[in-house]
Amino acid sequence: MEAEREKLVAEVDHLLRCVRRMTRREPPALSEIEQRLTMGQYRVLRILARTGEPMTVGALRAQLGVGGPSVSRMVDRLVNEGMVERRDDPADRRRALVELTPAAEAALQEIRGGHEQHGLLRQKLARLDEGTLRKLQEALQALAVLGEEAP
Repeated sequence: MEAEREKLVAEVDHLLRCVRRMTRREPPALSEIEQRLTMGQYRVLRILARTGEPMTVGALRAQLGVGGPSVSRMVDRLVNEGMVERRDDPADRRRALVELTPAAEAALQEIRGGHEQHGLLRQKLARLDEGTLRKLQEALQALAVLGEEAP
């Protein structure tokens, strides 16, 4: 009986090493565009993509919750990067509208694609049936308890 238990422990140990290899991937390297964008600039692009319509700098400022000229500076940098275009508002020529360029839409798609790689394990787990997932959950909970114990 003890030999069977040792064999089972060895098998579980082997499986855990396989899981570690599968999950030990380094985070993906930042794309070139992610390296050039600040978080604020990225948020501007995301807001414009989410709304799907040109926005005024004031509307962007309200969405970002940022005051002062910082949003105008972010937009200026994005214009220089070719990520947004600024054009006159036909309804009020004193205001400018900001909209995404095709380059920004492609960059956002590239960024989303890189982030989707992190979900590979989750996608693989989703293919398991519910009974297997419950057994896996119970086993991992038992391992988590062991991990919390003092050595």
